[in-house]
Amino acid sequence: MLGEMSTPTPTLAKAALISFGVSALLLPAQGVTTFTSPSGYTKLVATKAPSTSVPAYSFISHSLAQKRKVGGVITGGGASSLTSTGAGWGVNEFSTTPHYVLMGDGAKEGTMFEIVSNTADTLTLASGDLSGNVNDSFRIYEHNTLGSIFGADPVANGVVGGFGPATADQILLYDTASGGFKTYFYKNLDDFGDEEDVLGWVNASNNHVEVSSLVIAANRGFVYVRRDHTADLSITVFGDVIDSSINVAIIPGFNLVPVPTPVATGVTLGNSGLAPTNPTDPIDPSIHLKAGFGAATADTIFIWNGSGYDTFFFKNVDDFGDEDDVLGWVNASNNHTAVPDTSLEPGSFFISRSANPALDWVFPSIVP
Repeated sequence: MLGEMSTPTPTLAKAALISFGVSALLLPAQGVTTFTSPSGYTKLVATKAPSTSVPAYSFISHSLAQKRKVGGVITGGGASSLTSTGAGWGVNEFSTTPHYVLMGDGAKEGTMFEIVSNTADTLTLASGDLSGNVNDSFRIYEHNTLGSIFGADPVANGVVGGFGPATADQILLYDTASGGFKTYFYKNLDDFGDEEDVLGWVNASNNHVEVSSLVIAANRGFVYVRRDHTADLSITVFGDVIDSSINVAIIPGFNLVPVPTPVATGVTLGNSGLAPTNPTDPIDPSIHLKAGFGAATADTIFIWNGSGYDTFFFKNVDDFGDEDDVLGWVNASNNHTAVPDTSLEPGSFFISRSANPALDWVFPSIVP
C-alpha cells in the first residue's frame, strides 16, 4: 500500500474490509489507558506483522489531547474570529505550532476550530462563525502531531524506519479532499548525493519535505502499517483527557472513526447517539446515520470481531407480516435480533456514510 490508497465506496466497503482482514491482517489497536483527570497517559499498540512479507494494519485512536494551554469565555465573536477580553496572550503564540479551540458549552459545544493567528485577546480561525456564542466557554489545546505522538527518536521507540515506504512502517491518514489515504513514513536513510534530501517523517509522495508537525487531530484516527514481525509497537502518549463533549465528523464515504476520549462506561450502538433512541422517531440527517430496511440502503458500521468484520445498521422499516421482526440496531447477518448493547471499542469500527450531509457525531463527555 504505497502512495495514495483509494477509498472504498459505500457499496464496496464491506468487501474492502474483508480483504484487509484476510490478506493484510487489519487489526484493531489494543489500548490500555490510565489517567487521573484531567491528565494521564495511554499506550498505543500496533500489532506485529504476521510475517516478513505481510504487514499488519492497526487502526489507532490516541484518545488524549496535548496539554491544555488556556481556557476562557467569549466576549466577542464573528466570522472566523473569537475575542476574549483581557486574555493577555502572546502574539501568535498559538500559531507557531498548530493549536485549536474546543468549545466547552453553548450551541457549538464540542466543535473544534483551527487557529490561524492571534493577538493579545483575539483569535483568527480557519473557519466558523462565533457571532452568536458570546459568553460561551472555550479551551485552547496544542494539536497532537506525528512528532508529539512518536517522539523525537521514533526508531528508538520501535518504529521501523527506512529509505522508502516499501520497507518502513507507514502511517495512513484519510484525506477528505482527495477521498483517499495519504501515506507517511519515517525516513532514516538518506539519498546519497541528493543535496535536497531530508531525514524524519515524510510523505511517501514527497520525501524531500519533513512533516513531523503534521496534525493528528483529536477527532481523527489513523492506520498504522507494521513491518516488524517480531514485536508489537508500543508507544506511550501523555496528555490531557478531554472531559467535555467533542464532535467527530462523519463525512459521506468511508470513515475511520476514533473514540477521542478514554471513556470508562463504554460506548454502545444504543447510547452512541448515531440514531434515535426510539426506532420509530424521525431520522435527522444532520445528526443521525441513514436508516433503512437493509444494509444496502442504510449507513453501515463495521465492527471487528476478532477475525473479521460484522456489519450493523439502524433498521427503522419492518418486514411486513413477519412476527419476529424487530426495529433498531441490528446485525446485517441477523436483522431479527436487536443489538443496542454492542460495544464501539477504540480502534475497532468504521462507518460507511452514504447519505448527505456530513454529520457531527457528538461524542459524550466522560464527566457525568
